[in-house]
Amino acid sequence: MTTLDTGRVIVVGAGLAGLYAALKLAPLPVLLISPEPLGSGASSAWAQGGVAAAMGAEDTPMRHAADTIRAGAGIVDAAVASYVTTVIKAANASGASMNAMLKAQMLSTALGVYFIGFGNVGIDLTKVCANPTTCTSYENTSAAFGGASSLTVSQILAYAASQSNPGGTVWYGQVKATQGLAKDTYDAINNQVAFGA
Repeated sequence: MTTLDTGRVIVVGAGLAGLYAALKLAPLPVLLISPEPLGSGASSAWAQGGVAAAMGAEDTPMRHAADTIRAGAGIVDAAVASYVTTVIKAANASGASMNAMLKAQMLSTALGVYFIGFGNVGIDLTKVCANPTTCTSYENTSAAFGGASSLTVSQILAYAASQSNPGGTVWYGQVKATQGLAKDTYDAINNQVAFGA
């Protein structure tokens, strides 16, 4: 793995979320990584500049999937849309474990790798935003990834997959503290506030 030290926070993606994250990180220096020119390759443009989310009590995964399929105008696979919305809707970190949350976070990251292509981006696991909305405190999450100080996003996904049973119903031997470190890592990646390694 080649390491590049930019001295800047790396934000993967230049859609609304990536640009918002870059603005929120000011005055820190930020490097935006995008496979397309700004404004043309981001999912935000495909989403008509909006964000689709099932927020109301009456919203169901099936209703959200149907909205996604309709808005996709023929380019959305119905089975995938239904699966993704069901997994995301089930995400929950309360209780004795974070299994459903980890499955949703990992799915979200894997979709980002597939659609955006940031699988080879290195992530510093010794400095992960503990609260991705403000990124004012950091934690070392390397214990959730075999003690590695940095891994690429694809390596993070592969390691976490090795810590789950088939189907993603049990993660990290049900140790909630370790699950929390993994969740925070995915949360930082998915919110585009992970630091490059």
